[in-house]
Amino acid sequence: MQYLKSRGPLARTFKGRSYTWQIGDQAIGSGDAGEVYAAACLEDPSLEGVMKKPAHIATGGTIQRQAGQIAQESLALARLEGLPRCKAHPPLLLDLAPEFTQGTANFFMVSEAAPGKDMASMLAESRQNRKPFPRRVIITVLDALFDLFARAHSAGVLWNDVKLDHIYWHNPTGQVAVIDWGNAQFLDQPQDKTRRVLPRWEDYQQLVNTLGSFLQQNAPELYVDLGWEEFQDKELDLPQVSVLARRIAYQQQVIGLRVMEYQSLIRVVLSGDPGIDGLNKIRNYSQRLDEIGATWDKNSVLNYAKSLVIKALADGDSNSAIKTTTIIWDLFDDSLDLSWYLLREYFRLPDLITNKSLYQLGRSTLNENWDLALWTLTTIAHEKQNPDWWEHLMPVLRQKAVGNAISRPYQIGLSLMAWLQSQGTQKENNTEKISEMLKNWRLKGDTLEGSPFDYLLLDTIQNDPDKPKHILSEAKQSFAEGQNALRELVKAWQNMTWDDFPKALRKFINWDPDRWGIIKLSESIEILQTWMIKLYEGPSQRADIPVFMEEIIKNRPWLEKILGSPPWLKSLDSMLESLINGEPVSKHKTEVTHWCPWLLNYKTIYDEQQVNADDEIVQNTLLHFTKHLKNWSDLDTGLEDVRRDAPQYHPSSKKLLTHFQAITNLNADVSKIAADCQVAPHPRLDDACQVLHTLVSWRDALAEKDYLKAFSLLKSADHQDWRIIDHAHGTTARWIDEIQPLLTAIASQELPPEGISPGKENQKLINIANECHELKENWEFIYNAGINAQLLEKLTKLADANRSEFLEWRRSFEHTGDRFNGLLYHFDLERIRSISDDLLRLSQHSRQAHLSFSELSADEELPFGTLMETSSRLLNHLSKVEDVLVTSKEDKQFEKWINELKAIDNARSLPEKREMVINMSNDHPLYAWLVQSMLTQ
Repeated sequence: MQYLKSRGPLARTFKGRSYTWQIGDQAIGSGDAGEVYAAACLEDPSLEGVMKKPAHIATGGTIQRQAGQIAQESLALARLEGLPRCKAHPPLLLDLAPEFTQGTANFFMVSEAAPGKDMASMLAESRQNRKPFPRRVIITVLDALFDLFARAHSAGVLWNDVKLDHIYWHNPTGQVAVIDWGNAQFLDQPQDKTRRVLPRWEDYQQLVNTLGSFLQQNAPELYVDLGWEEFQDKELDLPQVSVLARRIAYQQQVIGLRVMEYQSLIRVVLSGDPGIDGLNKIRNYSQRLDEIGATWDKNSVLNYAKSLVIKALADGDSNSAIKTTTIIWDLFDDSLDLSWYLLREYFRLPDLITNKSLYQLGRSTLNENWDLALWTLTTIAHEKQNPDWWEHLMPVLRQKAVGNAISRPYQIGLSLMAWLQSQGTQKENNTEKISEMLKNWRLKGDTLEGSPFDYLLLDTIQNDPDKPKHILSEAKQSFAEGQNALRELVKAWQNMTWDDFPKALRKFINWDPDRWGIIKLSESIEILQTWMIKLYEGPSQRADIPVFMEEIIKNRPWLEKILGSPPWLKSLDSMLESLINGEPVSKHKTEVTHWCPWLLNYKTIYDEQQVNADDEIVQNTLLHFTKHLKNWSDLDTGLEDVRRDAPQYHPSSKKLLTHFQAITNLNADVSKIAADCQVAPHPRLDDACQVLHTLVSWRDALAEKDYLKAFSLLKSADHQDWRIIDHAHGTTARWIDEIQPLLTAIASQELPPEGISPGKENQKLINIANECHELKENWEFIYNAGINAQLLEKLTKLADANRSEFLEWRRSFEHTGDRFNGLLYHFDLERIRSISDDLLRLSQHSRQAHLSFSELSADEELPFGTLMETSSRLLNHLSKVEDVLVTSKEDKQFEKWINELKAIDNARSLPEKREMVINMSNDHPLYAWLVQSMLTQ
């Protein structure tokens, strides 16, 4: 009989001994003992349960029998009281019908509903999904039932109805519940002579016989490990029950250890930043946990995979992104959210996977930045022109971006077309007109002349009340949204607030993603911004100024055709025209200072002689700006002084400061920095250019892994009093003299060199080096004293500590506020990653070895086959540890020991295996285990 949580409409009311209950019209289950209904307590709405009562359509004899069974069940449940300390729980009895109803159709009882699913349903689901039945569930249920039988029998109750349908498993909590106690018998009371008297071991007998075929079909290995065949179809007694109970408890312990092992391995792999190889390991570990039926940290795995995909796309490595996504789909399948569905679709489309914007599309999708994702998809569609995937992907992204039911203008046009065509010839002219508008919809403002803001269609619909009301309503709502988006765009243009353009343009595309002329407009705005920067910075040192100005005017984007001419643009055009006509720069000083301050050095654009180079104010201002750079203080103030007092040098000073700030960036354009500091724009900026050139050379040496050269460049520099040179010199010296020797000591598990200052960051590495050396020393005991639990526990603890501490040290450098330290760390990353990999291997394999040894030690009567399998795992893990700790092949022992174990395992007969075990070298770390196990066989 199946108990369900959901209940239908509450209709009927029943008065119990303690409460009043309402039940639904429809039974949620039925069986030999009657019908079951979801029930709710009127006095206490939080109290819910299930009501069992005789079937409402039944003969008198059946009703009386069912009422008797329900009464019997209520007595059993009342006596058991839910067994709160038991591993398996019978339902709590909540209420009974009044006594005078006993034996009648009005008798009922109310009990707790069992949480979770019954095992028969779980079995059907596992077969339907073609997945193995979770071994952890089976062994946990068996262990819980043995505990239940012991406690129930102590209470004098024999369950006497062991069936898969009556056993419930609640996966989130691992709770086991058992229902249907209507066949219960009481061991301490005289038995009804009409019923067969059952032996005390009947529950165990039913369990063995009922679950025997279930185990054979769904967990054959467990069936063998438990020796189930020894007990099936045989009359059980106390010794046999005790043997089976011990075997079940042992398997429960083994599975518990494996769950701990795999869950721990997933955490270890994640913390080690493992990449795709690590993700593959996680896939294997999680599959083992799924087979066992245990949980694992899915959110952490999913977040890590997201970062891997984004990094791979940023690096242009679409193959790695696809591999990561494939692994994630193997792991999570249909439980993934929309972002991963979309990502999989992207990777199926050649147009997208080969596009330079794939990184931005993938990142914005995974981060659920739907505005940016839709914008990026639209830019790709604009490049490809009418791709067949557009109508498949765009509506999904738009719905997420807009978040409401505003119709696309293009879709409104299609609806109108359909309506016009349904009206016949009387609307034929209108049909042709609308058809022409839709035909060129995506081309407006793009390949066709005209504005992307041409929405004659919406005007046409709104001005014709003859159209259907739903189309008029959609058009009105949509047009209002479009006007709002256009208003923001025009405002950004009028005020020349460049930062507002991306948001305004994306808002417009959210409204009408089919108007691809907006993408063309966005590109034109970006070109205009680049053009204005070029005008502001001016020509190169030796460039011809008139030619430069003519090129500037010739190449200006003419956006006013679409967005209009704001006052600032008219002022700019007027200035350029006057200057090209030879008017004095001083006549337009305000405009020139704002748009192209470098021209203030000239009388006109046709005079090559600078007029202000020797100006005392200019020289002092640039001298003070250089001092700001030298002391690396109040940089913005120094630059603002240049803007105010020497505006003609503001562009070059700003570029110089930007280069200083960027020299330690990982993605710095070093070649451009080197080119821009070759010639100083003014003699007062000569020192700054030389210092910047020194830093470029220093960085180049680091990139070549020539740390001594990098150090000597800084040491021999003429500008030691510059703070940035002094800091670069100090951090480089510390890296060479302190960090690198400590990294070398850790990599070789040697003691840290003496004399290294135990500063905050150094102390972490000193501790790790000491612990690595201690770990290596403890490893030597395995060769001398053999394998034991205490030694393996210590190795595991040290390896885990080293791995986590080194990871913490790495994070401190990866998120450091000192960009010089960050750059030195980056260029030494190959060595650092190699150490991380070794520490991760030590942690993983020492932990797995410890768990394998625990499994080996859990049962003294371990079957020889199981012993060999567990021993093989143990030695293989320790061999991996040895590979890291022992560099000399001659000093390694585990390969020899593994081969000896393989030879025994490959022997054909038991006598041959016994002979090989007895004659094996007694220095083998598992010699005593193997001999003891073999003699037990």
